Amino acid sequence: GTTVISFEAVCRAINDFAFEKYKTPIILSLENHCSKDNQKIVAKIFREVFGDKLLYPSFAPDDKTLIRLPSPKHLYEKIILKGKVSRSTGGSSSLGPQNEEIPQMKNRPSRKGKFSPIRKKLSQRVSRVPLGQKALLFLRRGKLMKRAGELRGAVDNDLVSMLYLRSLKIKAEPKSLAAAFEKGDARNMTSFPDNMMDGFIDPGKYCAYNTKIMSRIYPNPVSPKSWVSANFSPIKTWMVGVQCAALNYQTYDIPMQVNDALFQQNGGSGYVPKPDFLLDPDNPFDFNNAKNDRRMRPVSLKVRIISGQHFQFPKPTSTSIDPYVVIQVIGIPIDKKAGATDVVIENGFNPVWNQSFDFEIFCPELAFLHLQVIDKDETMQNTVLAYYCIPVNCIRPGYRHIPLKRVTDGKIVGSHCSLFCYFQRDPL
Repeated sequence: GTTVISFEAVCRAINDFAFEKYKTPIILSLENHCSKDNQKIVAKIFREVFGDKLLYPSFAPDDKTLIRLPSPKHLYEKIILKGKVSRSTGGSSSLGPQNEEIPQMKNRPSRKGKFSPIRKKLSQRVSRVPLGQKALLFLRRGKLMKRAGELRGAVDNDLVSMLYLRSLKIKAEPKSLAAAFEKGDARNMTSFPDNMMDGFIDPGKYCAYNTKIMSRIYPNPVSPKSWVSANFSPIKTWMVGVQCAALNYQTYDIPMQVNDALFQQNGGSGYVPKPDFLLDPDNPFDFNNAKNDRRMRPVSLKVRIISGQHFQFPKPTSTSIDPYVVIQVIGIPIDKKAGATDVVIENGFNPVWNQSFDFEIFCPELAFLHLQVIDKDETMQNTVLAYYCIPVNCIRPGYRHIPLKRVTDGKIVGSHCSLFCYFQRDPL
């Protein structure tokens, strides 16, 4: 099981190591399920542990809007808190009714063997549902958990005074987005499930919305993908200007590989500037019409996969490798294209392909070249041996040795495991 760790210990670990490698600011998103008394303790720990690193709101509490947030360059070694705020000066919150008595949770006893009435009711429901139908209970479970959240009470004003970013709960519909956009308060940050991106919202209007207000997209909790911690493609959020794509870091799949590639282009500091065409609210980017957008700088990319070196066996019991390379451009819909080399039989040491692939890319700012080395197996499932992913705008022309990475964690496989390729990039 997971070792119990105190909230203060977590804060001290963040304080000690947050800026050891990079000075860019850290945003802590608070899931507040504490009573008001415990929230006061939380606020005290923040104040004592983070000290001058904690970024307090510099604007007056009664300010109606904040037009623009400061640049990360101006917030080096700062810790930013994001969370829900009170609806009124009395400290009431969207977490629950104003007049309801708030139970104290400070120094609560162990839960072992003890269940709240709500939790017991949920447990009884689950026990009566056949195994194959338990997934459907997730749809009704939210009502019970919402009631549990209400009992935890309001947001404490002391903690609210530390929140630089405020969670804004709105519906993903044109009317609600338009109202928030007109208000234009840059302190607000909205969160939506990733299925909202699949035709539920006008991409142009959402792109304009994201020029003023921060957005976060997270995996849809009722999607079958979430049950296995699979990820959505972050590109579908980036191409409408979303600032934060929340992925399941425990699953290192292709979306995570693309996410790593985006942020590695400036050393992994955690912040990458948006392309200019995503910053104009009066002319929002339409990825379905990128071919006719004059702001695009389309390129032709030619990749010749010449050879490979020192591929590692997929299993200790393996005696040979039959490698081939899958190459694809991942980007906006019009830029997606894939191909594959021939299979080289029983040669994982120095296979030679010498095969070329041509791509026309209309939005290189949001395009990534993804390479996978795969072991062909006629009797069992093919095995991905290694990969490499790079933003198209970061590709240097000429002959290049590409160091391959492990598909489990993105670390370099070894100093000699690589692909030898030729790259040529020209404007269209």
